[in-house]
Amino acid sequence: MWCWGEQDSRSSSSAAAAAAAAAAAAAAAAAAAAAAAAAAAAAAAAAAAAAAAAAAAAACQNSSRQVDEVLGEWDSSSSSSSSSSFFGATVGRVGNRISGAQFSLDGETFKLEANEGNNTLHGGAVRWSKVMWSASVSSDKLTATFMRTSNEGEAGFPGNVRVMVMYSIPEQGSHLNVTMQAMTDKATPLNVINHAYFNLKGAASDSSVLDYVVKIPSNFYTPNAPGELLPTGQIFRVKGTPYDFTNGRKVGYKLQAADGGSQRGYDVNFLVPQIGSSDQQPVWWKPGKNPQVGSDAAKRPLSLAATVTEPSTGMRLKVLTNAPGLQLYTGNSLTGKPKDMALAGKGGLFYKQYGGLCLSAQAFPNAINTPTFPSMVVHPGDMYSNRVSYDFSCTV
Repeated sequence: MWCWGEQDSRSSSSAAAAAAAAAAAAAAAAAAAAAAAAAAAAAAAAAAAAAAAAAAAAACQNSSRQVDEVLGEWDSSSSSSSSSSFFGATVGRVGNRISGAQFSLDGETFKLEANEGNNTLHGGAVRWSKVMWSASVSSDKLTATFMRTSNEGEAGFPGNVRVMVMYSIPEQGSHLNVTMQAMTDKATPLNVINHAYFNLKGAASDSSVLDYVVKIPSNFYTPNAPGELLPTGQIFRVKGTPYDFTNGRKVGYKLQAADGGSQRGYDVNFLVPQIGSSDQQPVWWKPGKNPQVGSDAAKRPLSLAATVTEPSTGMRLKVLTNAPGLQLYTGNSLTGKPKDMALAGKGGLFYKQYGGLCLSAQAFPNAINTPTFPSMVVHPGDMYSNRVSYDFSCTV
């Protein structure tokens, strides 16, 4: 029996009237997406993009212009199945990477689909942003809900997993809540993430994120192995490294020094500070336990994971979550080249390198193969929860 928990709700006193109008616009867009024939996960991404853009517009009371600040896929049916991007996607079963495209669980080894060299990226070839979801809109038109079942053996994973993703904007406030919940009938790894790319000047602005000021209040990160995008399993301090964003600095300041320059930018996981963690003791989870299951995960106050400010417009985005990790990705693989049809964006745009910023709340990458990391295994009877709030405001 599937039993779902309650949606997280947050309040804000800023831009109340504008937010109400923006929420209505976002809900209308979400409703249109949900009503579309054979609603797909792409509709979920469209709903998220519309809601985030509306929330951003609501944040600036003096602005009469609604800016779409979320990168998205080309809205052409001819490209929907061939796109290799993850613009605005709901990613699962396991977002980020699994080394060697396999893992062992309860004495059994599971072989997955290797879709990035020898590794599995974002769940493998069965993309949750390319499959059918059921969809509905709440009676108050402020929440769009998408559901699907990932069947046993999908992309090689065990168990039947029932997934629900909710996008919600409150009547008052300028933030978007995304709640991802899941249950399984067999032990399986889960790391369902929202892979939104943000450009606070507007997705169609053809601008870079390198001048954005990013503040990540974490003293710890999980370093990648040399030349790879897989963590070593260690936890390092950010002080004295290119990953020190504790006091806030421009994205581009030490961009080329990240991972020794091998990745052309940032693509790394930070520890999200939580209640009970400290500078001396960053590990707030229990060994072998999954911090994203159970009543604690559903009720745990959201922690500030990152703050991003676009200096020319004053637009500010805060990301809060109950997840243990945050992946910072600077759009290193975007090319801006029309020949790369698999990376075509909304309206046929081709986003240039560093044209969008991802801040994905998540379990630690490759945690299923890394005993020193918090577990990402979900068992029958567990309620998995990844809750994220995107809070928008203006500094000018």
